[in-house]
Amino acid sequence: MLGRPGFIWRTHETKHLWLHCETNTYAEGQVEVLAANQEAAMSGILDLLGEQTLPRKVHVFAVEDTGRMKTLTGYGFGGLALPTMNSVCFIFSQTFHAPGAHELTHVVSQGSWGLLPLDRSWLNEGFACFAQSEAFAGGRDWDLHASTRQLRDSGRLVPLPQLHTNFSAFPATVTYSESGSFVKFLYESYGREKLKQLWKSRADLPRIYGKSLAELEAEWYQNLDRSKNDP
Repeated sequence: MLGRPGFIWRTHETKHLWLHCETNTYAEGQVEVLAANQEAAMSGILDLLGEQTLPRKVHVFAVEDTGRMKTLTGYGFGGLALPTMNSVCFIFSQTFHAPGAHELTHVVSQGSWGLLPLDRSWLNEGFACFAQSEAFAGGRDWDLHASTRQLRDSGRLVPLPQLHTNFSAFPATVTYSESGSFVKFLYESYGREKLKQLWKSRADLPRIYGKSLAELEAEWYQNLDRSKNDP
């Protein structure tokens, strides 16, 4: 992507990143702020993973809009993670800031714990949403449990067996919050090591956690209700 025709990059090096911004763009003018935010996010992500550092720096590409994103990557998304290329792309403009911590988590988690297959999309996206809610500079950005309670109370929540086996069949506005909340529950209730074991193995949840999916779902619902009173 550094050699893609039509792109001229200004590259800024940080402790964990190669940050690439197009010249004469909002991102170039805000490169110091962008770098600080991405490093803060990286610190939070590494902490969640229990990792001290990265084996190699991640390439982060910031572009102006969906048109430039599509020209660069072939996809008109707000953000895109490319774990096998150790790269992240997202839109950073005066009017729109894509959640860079989310895409960064995909690359860092799969670089640290291993690549996940498509049938683990709920875990991949769930952990990225969890990190996104925790790792932004300036504090939490997204109350996953509150948004998931609203989905449940309005009857829109997807039963866990369906979420885990057919993730892409349901709206992202539901699946991202729901999977993020469930992963947050697993992480905070049972610890990082069990989640890491689930990530790195092909074993299912009952084998790792010693409880049926229905039992874990019931515990998660109870946790959602308890979190109503959390400060």
